[in-house]
Amino acid sequence: MAAAIFAGIGAATGLFSGIFGASQASKQNAAQEAAYKKQVQQQKEIAKATNKYNREVFRADKANYYAQRDYQFQIAQQNWQRQNEIQDFQYLQSLRQYQKDIQIRDQQLNFNDLAAKQAFANESAALAGLFTQQMFSREDQIMGLQKTLTENVLNRRTTQLEMQSVSNKGIFGATEIQENLKDFTQQVDFKKQSALVENLQAQGQNELRQAGGSMRKGAQATMADFYRGMSELTSTLSGRQRQAALKMAELGVETSILEKKLGIQMESIDNAAASAVSDAQFNMRVLDADIASAISQSERNMQQISLQKYGADLNAAAQVMIKPERLSYAPPPTMAPERIFVKPMKVLPGAVAKPVEQSVWGPLVSGVGAAAQGAMQVANINYMGNQQRTLSTVQSNLFNNPFG
Repeated sequence: MAAAIFAGIGAATGLFSGIFGASQASKQNAAQEAAYKKQVQQQKEIAKATNKYNREVFRADKANYYAQRDYQFQIAQQNWQRQNEIQDFQYLQSLRQYQKDIQIRDQQLNFNDLAAKQAFANESAALAGLFTQQMFSREDQIMGLQKTLTENVLNRRTTQLEMQSVSNKGIFGATEIQENLKDFTQQVDFKKQSALVENLQAQGQNELRQAGGSMRKGAQATMADFYRGMSELTSTLSGRQRQAALKMAELGVETSILEKKLGIQMESIDNAAASAVSDAQFNMRVLDADIASAISQSERNMQQISLQKYGADLNAAAQVMIKPERLSYAPPPTMAPERIFVKPMKVLPGAVAKPVEQSVWGPLVSGVGAAAQGAMQVANINYMGNQQRTLSTVQSNLFNNPFG
């Protein structure tokens, strides 16, 4: 029952809404038409203002273009002239730098020449000093050798004199011994002769004074004395001869020893002389080797000096910049091609979409349909209620009397 009441109210409300919607649609259509006309008028005014603005902008752009074109051409000419001035200045600066490098290079080459000449002079002076030192050393060696040989000659002569003295001493000693022996022998011979004469005289006297047996005894005694005296003289001479022989032997041995000693001394003197000559020759060979080594080293030093000078000259030449060349000026600026101007297209008023009118009958029809639908819902609700009630009755009857 309540549902049916609500459905009836809905149907009435739908009908009222349809009538109210139709009235509102009519008013909205009128308002949209007024807004449409207003927008069309606004689009015309906007198109007119836009065309006026575009014409002013076109004239301003054209004037600005020509002013900017003239200004850019003037600036390009100024920049071109300034660039030429900078180019000339840079060329002159490079030329000055090149001339300065040439001067420095020439000075460096002169310095290298002076340094090389000084180094060569020092090397030559050092070699000359070595030659001078070698000359004095050679003179010293020669003088020393001459002094040694002179001393050896003197020592040899002295030794030879000593050997001659020893030989003479031996000869003189032997001669003296022989002379002494000869004198002693002569003395003995003389004594023998004297004794013989005395003996003969004694015998004659005995013969004169005595006769017979006494004469024979006296003669025998005299002869005995004579032979005893002769024997003593002979024995003494023999002893003296043995002594002389011993002295001769001692003198010979002593002379031989002294001669051998002096011979050894002479050999030592000769060896010393030969050693001095060998030492001098060795020292000369050492000096020759030193001077040859010094000459070779000097040649290497001079080659090194030449190489150093060559390297220094190359470095001096490498420091010189490449000779600058004058570059031609850039082409002068030209006026840019004139721009082609196109007048702005005329702006037409913007299109305004015509408003779509709302149907006045639609809400009314919709309201009537809603009312009809509400009526149908009421009818259905009533029908369903009747059916429900019938079903409830049938169910109640069945519950109360299930077996009918």
